Amino acid sequence: ITLSKIRKVKTDLLAICEELDLEISTAALAYAYFEKLSSSSPVTKENRKLMASYKVNEPKRPPGEFAALMKMMTKHMDVSAKDIKEHEFQVFSLLDFNLYIARQEFLPHFDQILYRQDYLNVQEYLGEDEFYSVTPQARKTAE
Repeated sequence: ITLSKIRKVKTDLLAICEELDLEISTAALAYAYFEKLSSSSPVTKENRKLMASYKVNEPKRPPGEFAALMKMMTKHMDVSAKDIKEHEFQVFSLLDFNLYIARQEFLPHFDQILYRQDYLNVQEYLGEDEFYSVTPQARKTAE
């Protein structure tokens, strides 16, 4: 698989997330999962879009939103919902059923997407809402 094919898949994943108004973090996670699949299994020109399609998901999506996601996958990735459903277990097994992504694997993609979308930083993207603010916790000292 060539670098241009990998970049095209990432562009398609981001387009899907943008059209469905999904979080940037969803696209960043999809990038990281696709890289894990690419490094641990045979991702080829023929199956790259199918492999990437599995990981643009958000947990517990309502049925109507899941249908919209499958429609976008078909539109951008040229992969049918039937193919995605039939091969989903295989992809999870290739990931060793481990969906944890370490911050160092995820954050570079997140930062790259923020930059591509002309955000200066994470705070500009998240806004000033208290829900998204992160305050450092005071360390407890041993007495």
